[in-house]
Amino acid sequence: MKLRDHPILISRGVQNWPPFWVCSDRSQEDFQGEAGFLTAARHHDIGRKHFFLDMKQNDATFTSCLFFDDPAFCDQIFELLKSCVGRTIHEIGDMDVSGILPLRSR
Repeated sequence: MKLRDHPILISRGVQNWPPFWVCSDRSQEDFQGEAGFLTAARHHDIGRKHFFLDMKQNDATFTSCLFFDDPAFCDQIFELLKSCVGRTIHEIGDMDVSGILPLRSR
């Protein structure tokens, strides 16, 4: 199963992937999609139900916040995405995570 299709990326009935990106300096329009390269994954408090991603596209920096229903799953996805820094967002969405991520919440 591809990351973009995994049910763990749904929080309160809302799909987290593809991320909704907000331009940091407002020089570009905000958008939802799989463009650009992941430059960082930021998690301020382990055990929380959200974290931030940074992405660069066309010399602009964008930020997205991913939300989860389960803090353990949030931490697991965070660690996975942190290891993907430098890859394209589309490539990350294409990753086969069927052997990595559980299908049901605990």
